[in-house]
Amino acid sequence: MPVKDFGPIRVILSRRTLKTGGSQQQLADTQELRIVVKRDASRNTQVQALIVDSESHATVAYGDTALCLEKAVMNLVEG
Repeated sequence: MPVKDFGPIRVILSRRTLKTGGSQQQLADTQELRIVVKRDASRNTQVQALIVDSESHATVAYGDTALCLEKAVMNLVEG
């Protein structure tokens, strides 16, 4: 199972499960986690976590944007 370590947040990704801290989100076989990093008009970094269906490319769920990866993922999980 791939493990990505992004400083204070450790994200464990598998085909079926997204785990962040003590939270767990089940993913369908065709769903994937996407992390989008963009700059706003003021050139500040904005991060957003989304669950996207890999076949239809439809966004299934998303969290509010945040200034850091940890908060963006937590926004998705708590959303």
